[in-house]
Amino acid sequence: MKLGILGLVASFVALLAVLAALLALVLTIDSVNPGTGFLELWRDEAMALLGLTIQAPPANSGSGLAQATRLVQGLLALIVPALFIGAIVFRFFLHPRVFVFRGKIALMPSPPTFRGELSDDGHVLAIRVYNASRMRALDVRFTVVHQHWFGTGTDSVVRNIAVEVANPTWPMADCHVPYTFFVPLKPGDVSENGTGLQLQKIEGRQVNQRDRLVVHVCGSMPEVAETFVERHAFELPGAVSDEPYGLVHVEYGKNSKAWEGWGGFD
Repeated sequence: MKLGILGLVASFVALLAVLAALLALVLTIDSVNPGTGFLELWRDEAMALLGLTIQAPPANSGSGLAQATRLVQGLLALIVPALFIGAIVFRFFLHPRVFVFRGKIALMPSPPTFRGELSDDGHVLAIRVYNASRMRALDVRFTVVHQHWFGTGTDSVVRNIAVEVANPTWPMADCHVPYTFFVPLKPGDVSENGTGLQLQKIEGRQVNQRDRLVVHVCGSMPEVAETFVERHAFELPGAVSDEPYGLVHVEYGKNSKAWEGWGGFD
């Protein structure tokens, strides 16, 4: 579940209240401040966790339990605000999943833009993705693996076989800009029975019911000096469709939701 700014603030306030209550409870049991009630201690501990100045006994005074509680309070005062700031940064500047994949792989003739690189009368598997984060990804590379099962039942084994990709690298992935990479197929991999194209094999290997096409994506985000590696799996043959994917007319400087064709990405 994704939390918005209000949800994150509410979660932080709730966490702060719980931690302050636990600290106040310990101090109340220890009777470190005679005559001071639980609610007053709760208020003071909450303020201390926020770094606000309060009237309190020195941290190195009182019983061992009281001193240990003050030590825990100091550590929490450093950790809790940092966690809150980190959650805000992660929620609004990073995305837990950088790339979003189209749910279906398109089985289609070789695209004319790859004329000379792919067989003119051949077919490809077209896999569509876009960068869902708010930051630019650089040096993106896609690796495709065919998880191919041999045999059935207890005698079956699986092999992870690397699959050729016609355009495996993407120098720069801007926010929400779609990218399509192609897995070239060999003669005999595709059949046509009058109702459309059907995937029979991948590079000459029969496509079985338990087979999967697994895509690994790696790249870097220079704004945060981080690299990322992600994985997405397509269940074969159900994930393959001969219906063409929708084109998106990218207009830089304009909200992606207003791009022509954006609603039909999937």
